[in-house]
Amino acid sequence: MTLVTLVPGVLSMGGAFITILAESACRDERAQRLNQAISLAIFLAVGSALFLFLFGSALIQALLERGMFGGTDTQLVYSALAAASIMTLPLFLLPPMDQVFQVEGRVGIMVRRALLGVVVNALLNAWFLFGLGWGLTGIALATALSYWVLLVFAGRAISRLGMTLHWRRHLAWALWLLLFLLPLWPLKIIAAQAGFGAWLLLAASTSATTVLLLLAGLTFPGAERALVRQTLRRVLGAMR
Repeated sequence: MTLVTLVPGVLSMGGAFITILAESACRDERAQRLNQAISLAIFLAVGSALFLFLFGSALIQALLERGMFGGTDTQLVYSALAAASIMTLPLFLLPPMDQVFQVEGRVGIMVRRALLGVVVNALLNAWFLFGLGWGLTGIALATALSYWVLLVFAGRAISRLGMTLHWRRHLAWALWLLLFLLPLWPLKIIAAQAGFGAWLLLAASTSATTVLLLLAGLTFPGAERALVRQTLRRVLGAMR
């Protein structure tokens, strides 16, 4: 859970986003800002989730595999990490959505969403753990799926507030990113055949993921391309 929540936590979009929302004069402008935040979240989340799913074993090996923690333990933890990685997108998207509810004065929606999350998580955990016998992997998968239920609930609530979310555009954006990230699969296979160590594999996979994401963002035939360029300029400017 720490590894899965690390990147969304460090790159938290909620705190800065509430200032942007508060400065928006009308609901249509807030919806536009929220759609931009969703596009940026998809850009960050797709790469992070796929990286954890494909190379999480090397990450665990590099961080934990020493002493009594052996290869079998690495694979057990990785099975849970791979299942939990699918919650990366909700972890990125839910904080900006919560800020929308706060600005709109709909805190009750957040309370109902939290209660729904507890119930769904408990039911899925009981089913996967005791009914299906999936063990630790089942617990991680149940938690991840409960976050997706919360995301759907939040999306529907925002639509009921009269704010339009461009889900088709966001889906096309996500599929475009996944298409560019497909070479990461053969990279994992080639690295395994070549006997890459954990640290070498992490260095190669991190570099490849970054390059492929940037290439996808800078070539996308849509509004997200300008958003990626603008974000890059701000990041590079802050690093100077």
